[in-house]
Amino acid sequence: MKERPDLQFTLLRPSEPPPNVAADPSRLTVWKETRASTEASHRHGQSLTTVYEVSGCGVTERLRCDSYEFVSCSEEDP
Repeated sequence: MKERPDLQFTLLRPSEPPPNVAADPSRLTVWKETRASTEASHRHGQSLTTVYEVSGCGVTERLRCDSYEFVSCSEEDP
């Protein structure tokens, strides 16, 4: 098993607000605030995540382990 710091939890892709939200300044402000909060939460989650590469019996898998109060590992998508 080896740690893979080069592989990280993926942040949300940048997106644009829907046209009806973009056209309304107050709704656009709420959309931007919500988006910023979500991105901050994902960055925090990334800081608590480690990816490991595990090999055995001719198979190599990647596991993403999240360490909040306990460690939880799941298979990483290729």
